Amino acid sequence: MYTVLGYSLGMLAWSALVTLINVLTAVFVIAVEFYAALALFGALVFAGIGVRRLIARHIRKTGPGETNRSPSDITPPIVVADAPECRFYRSSAAAVTARLTPHTKVFDAHGHRLVAVAGGLRVSPADRDGAEELAELLRGWLGYMDAIRWSVADWDLPLLLQASVEHLG
Repeated sequence: MYTVLGYSLGMLAWSALVTLINVLTAVFVIAVEFYAALALFGALVFAGIGVRRLIARHIRKTGPGETNRSPSDITPPIVVADAPECRFYRSSAAAVTARLTPHTKVFDAHGHRLVAVAGGLRVSPADRDGAEELAELLRGWLGYMDAIRWSVADWDLPLLLQASVEHLG
């Protein structure tokens, strides 16, 4: 009877050890699958962000046809900036008659950099996108004019243009 009891206790201990190893293996497999799924999800998110940035960069990139945009493609108001001053014009023809120095920066309502050429203004082929610079100039100008008493740091370009034009009346 001692042998049967010893055999039974041995089998019980062995089965407990096997069960413990099975549970630990299952926990390990679940952890590995969880982290693999998390890594796959992160890779998909970062790939999506990368694709979105590539599309945005492609849209912003000037093509050969966009460098010769006609003056009618320029969206008013035209902003002529001589820091800290900014002047606003309703048409590119009116902006051309303004005093344009080499330090003067000219933008349209979308933040496209404009250059003076014979016959008017054109979008700059070398450095087309100046939306961030225009937004910073307008933030500085609104502060310089003491037009707004609250922070405009998080305002986007259309709102800054609207506030600037409304300030001038």
